[in-house]
Amino acid sequence: MGEKVPIQLGKSPFDFNWELVYIAYQILKLMSTIKNIIFDFGDVLIDLDKIKFQNRLESFLGVHTPQQRNLIEDIFIALEIGAVTIDEMNTQISDVMGRPISGDKMIAVYNSMLLYIKPERFDLLESLKSQYKIYLLSNTNIIHLSWIYDYLDREYSMLNFDERFFVKTYYSHIIGLRKPNRDIYDFVLQDANLIASETMFIDDNADNIQMAKEVGIKGILHDPKIDITTSFEKYILTNT
Repeated sequence: MGEKVPIQLGKSPFDFNWELVYIAYQILKLMSTIKNIIFDFGDVLIDLDKIKFQNRLESFLGVHTPQQRNLIEDIFIALEIGAVTIDEMNTQISDVMGRPISGDKMIAVYNSMLLYIKPERFDLLESLKSQYKIYLLSNTNIIHLSWIYDYLDREYSMLNFDERFFVKTYYSHIIGLRKPNRDIYDFVLQDANLIASETMFIDDNADNIQMAKEVGIKGILHDPKIDITTSFEKYILTNT
């Protein structure tokens, strides 16, 4: 008798691609639970260069002590919650340094950390609006937000950024609250009438994410080295 030839069986209709089945299940599960997505702004939607800012600040102010550095950081935080005006910020920094500083130069230095918003990120926000309620929660200040609005007008002729992409935007200097303090998360949930377990929050700061999780929000720590348009699908699939 001749050598037996192996029989090639046809693929069974029950041989599912279980990986695809699992992914589909995860998407359906998440869509049934996540109804709201809150984005951070800096290093999520707009790129920042914090090292450039620190270098320019050091060059502008000159040599200063760790104590002076801490006092200046406190002044920036006060600006972020609307506790001081721009003029008051400049005056207080002058007092810390023991000499007058140029207000215009200080503003230019402060804005040096702001870079750009890639147009693909607008497309991402637009695509999500039909599936989720989209919000923005940012520690920012009147100086940075003014620069961003000017940038959006200059680069994209966009004058309605807040209303175009978000149900509501929450800027720290306007609401007088700041991440990672718990009260800002409680405020947003109450003001927007959101259920924490149905809400996803994407931020690049671990402390901000930790507090969000403590109030029951699904917190996602974003890596700024990976564009949000690339990483968002993974966030949806792996964070249920």
